[in-house]
Amino acid sequence: MANLSGYQLTNSGRSLLAKVGSGACTLRFTKVKFGEDETNLNDLLTKTDLVGTSLKQIDIVGSKAQENIFTIIATVTNIGMKKNFLIRQVGVFAEGIAATSPAEGTTAETVSETLFAVAYDTLPDIIPAGNISVNFTRQFNINMVVSNASTCSVVTTPTGVVTQEILDLHNADEQAHSSLINRLFETVSATKENIKNSIKNWCKETIAELFGIVSATTDNLKTKIKEWALEQIEEWLESQGIRYNMAQNGYLCLGHFLGDAIIQWGLSETATVNVSQNTKITITYPISFNKIMLAPLAGIYLTSRDGRIYPPRNTVQCTTKNFIADIEAASENEFRINYFVLGQ
Repeated sequence: MANLSGYQLTNSGRSLLAKVGSGACTLRFTKVKFGEDETNLNDLLTKTDLVGTSLKQIDIVGSKAQENIFTIIATVTNIGMKKNFLIRQVGVFAEGIAATSPAEGTTAETVSETLFAVAYDTLPDIIPAGNISVNFTRQFNINMVVSNASTCSVVTTPTGVVTQEILDLHNADEQAHSSLINRLFETVSATKENIKNSIKNWCKETIAELFGIVSATTDNLKTKIKEWALEQIEEWLESQGIRYNMAQNGYLCLGHFLGDAIIQWGLSETATVNVSQNTKITITYPISFNKIMLAPLAGIYLTSRDGRIYPPRNTVQCTTKNFIADIEAASENEFRINYFVLGQ
């Protein structure tokens, strides 16, 4: 401003600051006002409010604390102003908040809001009227010397206009969005560890829901991924004509890449061969062929002898569904037939 004298404590401001120094209360700055009427600095020092009727309260939008300097950051605009405003008087208002842990021998005390410090300009700057000028916004940094700046606070204006500098300060403040972060992440306090744990739990819940499992443990995920992988492999094998049943009587369909060849094998039920007579037994394949490529290779297992496998006398009536083994033995024996057959 053109000729603005430095901020000086008013009489009531000195009294408030003394109580703060004693430990009875902490200092909270509540508002900043401009006055247009002419007066003088000495007169203002005795007041508890600015002089005159043409007054304008401006927005407190932030603060900075560094050792014994507490900076109040305020902005003023000409939005809604119908005429020019001369900034002659500047008043900083404050109150005392009763100390939660007062100094020994001191009683906590609340001090009502009062005019804490003032400045006066004999060559005032002008805030231009809003209806005859482009929008006007100006920032004021008001430095207050106190015993301990870290214990001071301000009452900010919720709808105040901020400059880029104030916005940067706000975003750099680790506690600026703590309440919002607490609500978003459902934490008691917005610490790095709490946020990490909240995100981790949210990820686990999401993964469990996506995978259809009770909880996103490593074992549950491994089991689910293995099941999914096996399903995908089974679907791919089936699409390529590859099927199998690795049972005692089983088959292996080799798929389109190997000419749709099918290998089948098995072991018949126990039967009895009569002495010196041919015994015919029908063996049905696990699945039917479209055509036979290699006649069944069969062996007879005589269960009442030495456990060796003997060839059948012959094999007749080989079809796509079964074959007939012709058995002849010198003595009565129980037997089973092992076989292997290739087809399509």
